[in-house]
Amino acid sequence: MDYLYSLYDALVSINVPNDKARAVVDAMERDMGTTLATKADMDNLRVATKADLDNLRVATKSDLDHLRVATKADLQSLSQTTKADLETVRLAMKADLQSLSQTTKADLETVRLAMKADLESLRLTTTADIENLRLTTKAELQFLRLEMATKSDLAEVRQECAVIRKDIEILSGKMAALSKDITVRLGSTMLALVMLLFTALKLT
Repeated sequence: MDYLYSLYDALVSINVPNDKARAVVDAMERDMGTTLATKADMDNLRVATKADLDNLRVATKSDLDHLRVATKADLQSLSQTTKADLETVRLAMKADLQSLSQTTKADLETVRLAMKADLESLRLTTTADIENLRLTTKAELQFLRLEMATKSDLAEVRQECAVIRKDIEILSGKMAALSKDITVRLGSTMLALVMLLFTALKLT
């Protein structure tokens, strides 16, 4: 308040009437009381600001705690859902692999039986052909023996018999090679199917 008295003294010293100088000082005092902040106002503001900051800190901490709890719950729920989904996928894949394994076994058995039937049919056909050839050759030889009486004819018959015997041997060799080739192919096919089955079982 000293500066107001100083202002009053200054106004009076320059010949300002006392009442007007007093009015100026009173007006400034009113303005300072309504518009300018005092030390007490600043202290009150500091205390209020500190209280607001404390409240904000407490509220923020509470919000963070709620957020942490909610996030933890969401993560647990997501973990349980993901675990259930993975278990469902695992069971589905296991069922699919078991079905594939059973189908593969059935296919292998079907192929084996079909190839066995084919080999048996080939064997029977080959045996029948050889038997027919043998009977035909025997009949022709008997017919030649009856038709030919000279030694030269007999020699030709022997030569023809040798040729026929050689043809039979060649045919038998070809049949053996064919049977071996079929056996090798059957083995390769069975090996490939078995490897496919083992792969499916490993995936299980």
